[in-house]
Amino acid sequence: MRKKLINFLIITVVSISLSGCAKSKQADGESLMTIVDNRFSYAVYVHDETGIMYLSSGSGGLCVMIDRQGKPLIYNEVEN
Repeated sequence: MRKKLINFLIITVVSISLSGCAKSKQADGESLMTIVDNRFSYAVYVHDETGIMYLSSGSGGLCVMIDRQGKPLIYNEVEN
């Protein structure tokens, strides 16, 4: 039981460390993303070129927002 827990923790730490972070700035210093919704515990970003929406948690995580079919949400499609 203890070995399984240690293995789980090692795999989790390695997975998180290998998951890399996306650059948030272009080479010329301009932002690649725009915040479209900012709440206490999360923020929604939109990539300026592609329109793909990303959810950022208060703890620093960032993930692509997807629809029911698993396709990335595009801001223009969701915006009314």
